[in-house]
Amino acid sequence: MVNKSIIAEMHSVGRNDACPCGSGKKFKRCHGRLSAPLPAAPPVLPEAIPALMERGETLHRGGLHLEAEGVYRSLLQIAPNHSAALENLGILASRRNDQEEAISLLTRAVSLAPERASAHYNLGIAYIAAFRFEAAKNSFLRAVELDPAFVEAHNNLGNLSKYLDDPQSAIRYYARATELAPNDPTLHSNYLISLHLDGSCSSEGLFAQHQVWCARHAQQYYPRRKSFVNSADPERPLKLGFVSPRLNGLIAGQLSPIFSVLDRDSFLIHCYSNTHQSDALTDELRAHAFSWNDIQTLNDSEAAQRIEADGIDILIDLAGHTPENRLLIFARKPAPLQVAWLDYFDTTGLSTMDYIMSDPITTPPGSSQRFTEKVLHLPTRIFWSPPKFAPDLTRRSSTNRLRFGSFNRLDKLNADTIELWSKVIKATDASLVLKSRAFSVPELCRKILTQFAACGVRAGQIELRGPSSYEQLLRDYNDIDIALDTHPYSGCTTSGDALWMGVPIITLPGESMISRQTATMLHCVGLESFVAENPDHYLDIALRSAKERDRLTEIRTGLRTAVQTSALGNAAVFAESFAQCLRTIWRRWCAEN
Repeated sequence: MVNKSIIAEMHSVGRNDACPCGSGKKFKRCHGRLSAPLPAAPPVLPEAIPALMERGETLHRGGLHLEAEGVYRSLLQIAPNHSAALENLGILASRRNDQEEAISLLTRAVSLAPERASAHYNLGIAYIAAFRFEAAKNSFLRAVELDPAFVEAHNNLGNLSKYLDDPQSAIRYYARATELAPNDPTLHSNYLISLHLDGSCSSEGLFAQHQVWCARHAQQYYPRRKSFVNSADPERPLKLGFVSPRLNGLIAGQLSPIFSVLDRDSFLIHCYSNTHQSDALTDELRAHAFSWNDIQTLNDSEAAQRIEADGIDILIDLAGHTPENRLLIFARKPAPLQVAWLDYFDTTGLSTMDYIMSDPITTPPGSSQRFTEKVLHLPTRIFWSPPKFAPDLTRRSSTNRLRFGSFNRLDKLNADTIELWSKVIKATDASLVLKSRAFSVPELCRKILTQFAACGVRAGQIELRGPSSYEQLLRDYNDIDIALDTHPYSGCTTSGDALWMGVPIITLPGESMISRQTATMLHCVGLESFVAENPDHYLDIALRSAKERDRLTEIRTGLRTAVQTSALGNAAVFAESFAQCLRTIWRRWCAEN
């Protein structure tokens, strides 16, 4: 006979859960196999509400979201104004991307418990998912007003401020989150990235802050003494380890051509993936690897032990301080040589990181940039490979009105950049096409148009285009004559897209690595004349180019060939210099050991 005390619980349990009867069997193999339906659950008394709430939260924490939702809804049938149940139900609605219901539930929760900071915070999360950013900001502000130590709210205010083009506020909120959670390396890395947004932090300041990160989070893991059993043979095949949280999408697309042409008799590629979602490009990259190791479930110590056991000779970090990095693996020094490359734009700060890959344009002689690592110069630190679906070029008529364009992320468009671009548009009487995912949000469209209007640009001269497929984004370059680069956070993939589609880019490099990415790419393809020395020169280049429509046509016709034959876009050329660089540092290590 079924024990009636567990009937209500059985109505919400999943088929693969343990049966509530205590048999130890899965529900589907125990009472879930009953041929007759379970009797209806007896009425739930008000005194059972705490137990129901606890049950719902247990299921919720265990990832059994549908079951948890059923429990919360049962609870709300007898206590419709239970604010915590409404809040949790709203969180679940937001997770399944029903933001309308989530906002409705969380708004009710806030009205019933206006002093509970978590309800305001979770309402803010739902607003973000619904692209209602000002409402989200207000919710987070109320959360930190109620709970000044609410770390996640401060961090999300930083995220929002960055997205809404308020870099100084972003820096302030990230700094506060770091103060509140001083032992959280991820929050601290967010702060380091934010310092690059507007160029206000000097090279010395950036270097000092990276050292603070390392002293706080990494130094404790530095080995006092480290010896390796790797054979010090300078010419033997080398085991290369690549560590990244993004071995998919764009990163995989750039790495795969390089891996495909590296000499497999000289280099064995071992990938250590912290990637949550694989795709077709992940599969393509995996095919070029000697071994593929998923380290998502390994902590930093376990991953470091795995890498050392694999006998990796040169371990290469592809993430720096970007989200979901595994820098604390590198702090433990599991390989004789460790190199930073690709998806970050500054020092890691780690004294256990031996080298950083750059190039003579990104890090020129006499640069004020500071590194804990020794700088290795490739012809270019950036490699760019076009997606296979890239469309054909369309010729732009010289009789068309001149069009500038920028498809960079909105958080790169600071006030100084908008002011400079406004001068370009007014001086050339041209139009400007801006394309960003952010322009699906009406309030952001209004904001950006207002900023240009304040600089004297007519509304008809600005065209905003929202998100599209990557293929359509590339096709949109057929409408552009000249691309405008952002400063100081310059483009990288965006600049590669423009060049492949035949569009030259005007860029203004600064002192930092991040400000010099597009300049490096332009030098690779022979377009140094589009690299400005100062804002006035930027404007001069735009004016000159506007008068040279025939030259723009020539550039459009020849740019793909220029990319394909340079180290920027020719995998064999890039891989040769990459391999020479790695072999050189290995020989150096062997000589010293």
